[in-house]
Amino acid sequence: MRFMKTLLVYATNSGSTLEVTNTIVNEFTQKGKEISQKDANETEPDEFNNYDLIVLGSPTYDEGNIHDSFVRLIEKVGDKTFSGKKFAVFGLGDSSYQHFCGSADHLVEFVKKVGGTQVGDTLKIDNFYFNQQEELPKITEWAQKIADAA
Repeated sequence: MRFMKTLLVYATNSGSTLEVTNTIVNEFTQKGKEISQKDANETEPDEFNNYDLIVLGSPTYDEGNIHDSFVRLIEKVGDKTFSGKKFAVFGLGDSSYQHFCGSADHLVEFVKKVGGTQVGDTLKIDNFYFNQQEELPKITEWAQKIADAA
């Protein structure tokens, strides 16, 4: 039996998305799942073909914008498709803004555009830096569900 391989692609400025990424990677590892993490700046679209599940995570900027690293990665993908490839999505945001976690919405649209299949619900994390105690259990539970689906 072949083990399922997961790639977690993230973007971060302040480090909060990296902290969430590390939490997710830890949950996968505890479940005995193989997972690699990579900054969106260092990711090439063809790498998606080497993995069974791609987890995408980005902070949200201004009114619902995705991180510039993901803008560039999505541009690199262009018209390529990853039909049937499994994806999971998480985003960080601030619910005081009109477009809460707009980055996650952009990533969900990207998954649809490339023909991917989304695994699990989209995780939207509210004001992680200030609400870590409240948000960490949600992140852990989500990561466990996604790892089980992998």
